[in-house]
Amino acid sequence: MKRLLLVWLLGSLWFTACSKKNDSTITPTPPITPPTELVYDYTSDYPHNLNVIYFTPNDVAKPAAYHRRLSEILLSTQAFFGNEMQRNGYGYKTFGLLKDTVQKRIKLIEITGTQGKSAYPYEGGAEAVERDINNYKATHASEFTSEHSLIIMPASTYDADGEPGGVPFFGLDKNCFALDYVDQDIKYLGAGGKLGRRATTWIGGMVCKYQQN
Repeated sequence: MKRLLLVWLLGSLWFTACSKKNDSTITPTPPITPPTELVYDYTSDYPHNLNVIYFTPNDVAKPAAYHRRLSEILLSTQAFFGNEMQRNGYGYKTFGLLKDTVQKRIKLIEITGTQGKSAYPYEGGAEAVERDINNYKATHASEFTSEHSLIIMPASTYDADGEPGGVPFFGLDKNCFALDYVDQDIKYLGAGGKLGRRATTWIGGMVCKYQQN
């Protein structure tokens, strides 16, 4: 009898546990909503605008926040030229940029190269970049609004101290080549320390080379 009672008791506990498990409410996992793609409304008051091309070799990743960082740099540069022209008595004159004035972003023409970074070095790489851009332009002519282009490339090399390099950085006819790196940010321009000195070198160099071009 004791043995039968024990078997009955264990069976009752098992049945109760299974019933509770089966009767429990399972909360469904909510579907994952994909991030909303940002849409920009690019306009300009100028008939001709600087083509800002972000050219990336096919084996190099774009540095984080490149669109925000470069937009802030070039919008600041556009305003600087206009203010300085006005201060010197010439009226507010500056270069054109296609931009979203509400979201403070400029239009980037983003092109991925047909080759890896070794094909676009500082020495001799500019011509290969231009070939890829011209091929892209042949089927995307409406994205280009003038004959002058600022071509920005992610740095392909870094030295032991983190200094970027490895890509063209000079003017060539109506094209100006510059580089980008993850800490290239307007907030460091004029600041001290390594990032401040680096911003002066590369942001200042980009602006000077474009101006000379």
